[in-house]
This record gives sequence, structure tokens and C-alpha cells, in this order.
Amino acid sequence: MINQIFFIKSKESSVCPICSGALKVRDTKQRKLICTVDEIVVKRYRLRRLLCKSCGKLHIELPDCMQPYKHYEADAIQAEIDGSQENPHADDNTLKRWRNEFRRRKDQIEGAIRALWSKHYGIHYPLLKRESLLESLQKNEPCWLRLVNKAMVNRKFPIHTQFAFCP
Repeated sequence: MINQIFFIKSKESSVCPICSGALKVRDTKQRKLICTVDEIVVKRYRLRRLLCKSCGKLHIELPDCMQPYKHYEADAIQAEIDGSQENPHADDNTLKRWRNEFRRRKDQIEGAIRALWSKHYGIHYPLLKRESLLESLQKNEPCWLRLVNKAMVNRKFPIHTQFAFCP
């Protein structure tokens, strides 16, 4: 097990996902991330906590490799959901919880992605279209979980707090 410490600062301008107000740095918070490529590597991050000047809500700036409220990296969670590789480093209950949570929230996630699609293109998503946007992303985007989580968090969708997007 290797310990590393990283400081995270986004290159993008940060706005409040609730009211779109300006954010200011309040302080930092330490968080660990368990990476499981060939061996377990525990990375420690210093994450900025940002306070909204308008609504007063506190937000934590997360890199896309992290999922809200999860200790494992996004790629490990995605691999388990996709069934693309075994994760011998996480216990069976954790893996089962990731899969079950994703199955329970899949319809909500699909609806949120369709709403984002409609907002982006300025038209309603075709109701009779058979292909699921989420399944299409899962097939065509190598890091679909990171992409969907970022889009939902930045567009004021509260689902990420329920499933932690699973991200």
C-alpha cells in the first residue's frame, strides 16, 4: 500500500450547481481514494471546499476520478457495473452494493441524461426512440461514468447525492 498526497484545483471556473452563484474557497478537506489497478494504492487528496456567495451552500471540488461519497476510484466502480473486470480488492458486499444501487437508479439516470440531451439540443428527446442514452454511453465511451457524473453534477441534478453517481 502506497500513500500519496495530491492537491486538487480545477482549471474550469467553478459556479454553484444550485444557484449558479460565484464560489469562493473556504478551506480544504482531506479524502482518500483507493485505486485498484494491479495493486491497492491509497492516494490522499486535499480537496477545496467552496462556499457560494449567493446561497451560502458549501461544495467540495472533486476530480473526475472520484465519485461523491465513494472511496474507490470511478474506474473501479465502472468496471464492476459493466462487469468488464474483477475487482479482488473490494469486498463482495461493496461490489454488490454498487451493482444494486446502479440498477435501482438506472431509470432516474436515464431520465436525467435525456433531460440534458433535450436542453443541449433545444428539442424534446424522441419518446419512441428505442436506444437508451445511458446504454449508448456505456457502449461508446470508455469513461462513461466520469462523463455522466460530471454532466449531472454541473447541471444541478440532485441524483448524484443519492447514488453518488453510482459518480
